[in-house]
Amino acid sequence: AAYRSRAVIDPRGILREFGTQLAEDVEVRVWDSTAELRYIVLPERPAGTEGLSEDELAALVYNELRRQILDLELKPGQRLFEPELATRMQVSRTPLREALRLLLAEDLLDQLPTGGMVVRPLSAREIEELYSVRAALEGLMTAEAASRLDDDDVAALRALVERNAALVDLPTDAMNAGHDFHLTIADIAGHQWAARLHAQVDGQ
Repeated sequence: AAYRSRAVIDPRGILREFGTQLAEDVEVRVWDSTAELRYIVLPERPAGTEGLSEDELAALVYNELRRQILDLELKPGQRLFEPELATRMQVSRTPLREALRLLLAEDLLDQLPTGGMVVRPLSAREIEELYSVRAALEGLMTAEAASRLDDDDVAALRALVERNAALVDLPTDAMNAGHDFHLTIADIAGHQWAARLHAQVDGQ
């Protein structure tokens, strides 16, 4: 049993475990303050989310945690603790658990036998398989986009290429610009199934 409950039931036994032996004629009185007063800590919502529903708040938490995983702010293999996440993100457990469920469904998290979750690490083979699937999907969408391009699409793609070149010395910004380039091609292609599959692979 936990020390707190044992301290109420068998205070002498607890003291003996810590090396304190009391004589039998010494009276021991235990005051369990938590039995008289308990505190509930309710996290304050993030600023600007007061009007959001639980589902909308869950989507907000999901997007932020997904970004942290993809940006490696949450490291592969890192264990996630709900109380710490709820406090840090200023949300209750309900939207947080829904966000974690979505990330688990996307294979961005792994469920532990104990019930906790960790950021899913990828093996070298998984990374190779992932990029081969991604290359196939992007090739398909590029071919589809090429057959549908108009002048506005060409101008948009050129602007993204120029933006990417200008950010060459800023790796994170350049990566985001390259990502936008591929998303624009996907939009031009209009291939719904390829776009859905690519969106799932893109999050890995």
